[in-house]
Amino acid sequence: MAKGADMIDKNFQDIRRLINDNDQKNQQQHMATQLQLTAVTAGLTTVTQTVAALEDRVVNTQRAILSQSQEIALGRNLSDIKTNLLNLEVRLILEQNPVQQDKINQMITKVTEQQMKIENDIKNNTKDFLTIVGVGPIGQLIQPPPNSTLADEPTAIPIIPTVPPGLPPHVNNLQRTSDTITQPAADERESSKKRRRNETSHTEGETLHSEGMAIDENCELVCPPTFPIPNTLIATHGNIPDPVMNVKTRTPQMKNPFHGVLDKLRDLNGYCRSRPSSCRSHAANTCPKFFLIIGLLTIALSLIQTAQAAMPMSRTATLSIYALNANGLVQPVKVNHINKVIKTMKPHAFILGETKTKSKLSKSLPYSEYDIYEEPGESAENHHIFKWGIVVGIGKDIQVTQRLEIIDQSLKGRVIALDLILPTTDGRCIPHRLIGSYAPWNPGEEGVGKPFWDDMTNLCRTTTTAWTIAGDLNATITPSERNTGGSEARQQYLKFLQNTIAHNLWSDNQDQTRLNDWTCRSKHEGHSPEGNIIDRVATSSPTLIDTEIYVTDQYENWIPYTDHRAIVARVTHSLAQTQHKDPRHLTTTFARKPSSRPRIKMPLKTEKDKYETFRENIDKLIEAKSLNKCNIIDDDSFIKQYKDLTDIITSTAAKIFGHAKPFKELKPNILNDKIKGIISQMRTIGGAIRFEKSCRVVLVSPKAMKHHAKAMSQNHTDLLQHFNKSRRALNKSLYTERAKEIIARAKASDKWQIASALRGSTKKMINASNFVPLPFALNDLDQPDKLVCDPEGVKATTREYFTRLYDHTRVPEMPKPWLKTKSVVEVKDRITNDTFQWPRKANLADFRALIRKGNHRPSPGPDCWEKWTIKSLSDFALTLVLDLHNYEVMNSCFPGNVKDMWLTTIHKRGLRTDLKNWRGLSFSNFLANSPMTWLNQCLIQFSAEKRILPDTQVAAQPGVQTRDLMSYLAGVKCWANRHKQTIYAIKRDQMKGFDYLSPNGFYDAIRAYGLPESIIDLDKAAQDQV
Repeated sequence: MAKGADMIDKNFQDIRRLINDNDQKNQQQHMATQLQLTAVTAGLTTVTQTVAALEDRVVNTQRAILSQSQEIALGRNLSDIKTNLLNLEVRLILEQNPVQQDKINQMITKVTEQQMKIENDIKNNTKDFLTIVGVGPIGQLIQPPPNSTLADEPTAIPIIPTVPPGLPPHVNNLQRTSDTITQPAADERESSKKRRRNETSHTEGETLHSEGMAIDENCELVCPPTFPIPNTLIATHGNIPDPVMNVKTRTPQMKNPFHGVLDKLRDLNGYCRSRPSSCRSHAANTCPKFFLIIGLLTIALSLIQTAQAAMPMSRTATLSIYALNANGLVQPVKVNHINKVIKTMKPHAFILGETKTKSKLSKSLPYSEYDIYEEPGESAENHHIFKWGIVVGIGKDIQVTQRLEIIDQSLKGRVIALDLILPTTDGRCIPHRLIGSYAPWNPGEEGVGKPFWDDMTNLCRTTTTAWTIAGDLNATITPSERNTGGSEARQQYLKFLQNTIAHNLWSDNQDQTRLNDWTCRSKHEGHSPEGNIIDRVATSSPTLIDTEIYVTDQYENWIPYTDHRAIVARVTHSLAQTQHKDPRHLTTTFARKPSSRPRIKMPLKTEKDKYETFRENIDKLIEAKSLNKCNIIDDDSFIKQYKDLTDIITSTAAKIFGHAKPFKELKPNILNDKIKGIISQMRTIGGAIRFEKSCRVVLVSPKAMKHHAKAMSQNHTDLLQHFNKSRRALNKSLYTERAKEIIARAKASDKWQIASALRGSTKKMINASNFVPLPFALNDLDQPDKLVCDPEGVKATTREYFTRLYDHTRVPEMPKPWLKTKSVVEVKDRITNDTFQWPRKANLADFRALIRKGNHRPSPGPDCWEKWTIKSLSDFALTLVLDLHNYEVMNSCFPGNVKDMWLTTIHKRGLRTDLKNWRGLSFSNFLANSPMTWLNQCLIQFSAEKRILPDTQVAAQPGVQTRDLMSYLAGVKCWANRHKQTIYAIKRDQMKGFDYLSPNGFYDAIRAYGLPESIIDLDKAAQDQV
């Protein structure tokens, strides 16, 4: 019993000792945890302070940049004002007229006052800038970087023990020692050399933790412990502690007006530049660096535009090209895939070769975004009906100068040559010739294609500008690009490159192989994965800057029913030094923008109530502004009334009726019930695959879960393999159903067009109409060899051209015997007995009858008065418009900006940079047309009563329509064909229409017939200072 009791006591003592040891260990672990929390808290405090300091610096830097930018802008304005002031002083010296001298003195006084104002603004802005910076110039915004030596007063940081008490010292598993080295000795020596090169690349100002980074005997870097190590050897940078501050040598940078801010970015970037180590960084050190990187990116993004404005813009232009040998372009499925790829990539130009059709393809391709040019195929002698054929599309934002006529027989059906205008980034433009080509595969054999490359050489040499040829050139430059054959084509193509001083883009890809970069699938037996690289792009070398070319080998770029893969290329050319040396009026924006807002939307038949709402709102606003009580007695009152009415009518119409939405082509969505069902099944299988891959833990749709359970019940050995096989089968079915739907829609569209044409529809229902946008560049009027590229210059040139065209001040004096002929004298006698009353006021009934005639919805002028909105006004509001109309008629004047008009152009034929090939079209305001319309209505009735116009002038008789003349001429032609009689018609065609005629002829007729002189006064007022 005694021994048993002693044994129990001993066991109790051992248990008590174990409990005490565990308590002691738990206390030590608790203390270690508290120390770790203290370390984390200290690290978070440091991060918070760092982020706060960075935010202040970012805000301070941005404010300094904005202030300096404003100061630079004011300085430029001051320089312009000083230049204008100098010009005025010179003009004052040369001016002899005292009146003009007084005006110039007044202008000098105003300019001087403006100069003083800007100088004061610059001083105030400089004070604000210095307030932001502190003192001194912007360079002093940046504190000097820390020295490489130790700081005299290092920043105090919390002392954190390296290893908590009671825990064993940390051993890093990534430490490289002789026991853990597994690589050969040669690799180790090579890595040691690399480390030595990295160490020597740093400057002497680097500092390392002697305690935080250990080096073993083999000069191997050892990672520091898990917890930060206290170290007094810490350099400070802007009061922000950084345990490792490395300052790399900087290469000399280009001078920049924002050098202070850029230096700030470089110095801040020093936080992220530390010696690379063989282990990962700790979280406590990564977090501040992450926030520093975010701060740097924020500052850099805010400086992008400023830096671009400070640095000179390059005079280069880039052209991107998508080229594909379509191998026939009649299958709707293939056309659909091509359109999808083109709309996704959005190249500047696309080239589709070997269309094998004579049909027009413009309506099948994205014609709303590209100008389509076609070269139809030639008749074939084999089983194909047509061979060759090529289509080139040019983006709407690229101006096409002209399409060159192909004369050489070897280029017929194979080549399309276009002269383009490429805008540069600095506001200039570069002429460029783009040649889309489908070359013969056997240029050495006898036949039409034998001189192809010689004729192509001549075509490239005929231009003095840069050029690019792209497409299926059926040639290689090295034997490795083609498995067998093609030696003759290779020799001729290399000769072409040499004679034209051209550069082949595939030559820049040194790693190209037939296995990865093939453009035409190999036709050898066994379906070899290799192919031939015969689709190419070449460009002229003298002004070439950069090139890029690659094959579209992605799944979304796949085109069915062709053995070719498309290529995408980009060529960048510079502006020749001899072109466009005038740096004035430059711009960097060449995007087409609408000149005004969309027109007012005309209400539908079901929205007739909007007219009544419109009338009521107009009447309320007129009464609120008391416009009905204002009398029009002079030009000032007319202008005020006109402006107030314009604001009321346009704003109310936009509010009630809204604006028409611009046309947007909808993406064709190829769907039907079968396609929707297949897509639903594919999604279900996709959910089942996701559920299986996640070890059956993720949440998927109940339908997918049910499908997964059904597959499991069928005891498949590999569920993923079963699901993938089912999905592949569904993909094939989906492609087949989509192809059927595309073909069915294409047939329905063709059937509808044919039926519309048979029912008497217009020609555009069956033939594509080419729309030519307004030009981006024009030939200068005085120097035709010079191109005007900037938008303001193009507008000024267009205005000047049409001003000169319709200038009638240089009309020579000629004898006019017809003024005293017998017929004219008889008409004058009839008019003298019953004179024509003019000017004549119109009453409300006459004015409503006037606006009911003619086009119901003509294009509005700059004031945006829609004719149909004026027509829908109440009598109360229309009376105010009538007062404006009668003031113009009675006083023969058009005050203010009533005569302003839009001027646009329509291309006719020929070179698109020559304004002689454009027809002018102007859109004037409603009140500028109404007086002339009222005069025309009154004169037509009077001339019919007095028989002023002879009966033989059929076109000008009242009530005669165009269809009457066409019917009469058709009857004459039919009679001539039936009786086999030749009839000659005398036609006088004016160069620019009736507007090109001098108005003096109209004035002579007014005076000869004895009509009032006030008609001449009104016509002169309408044409003066437009």
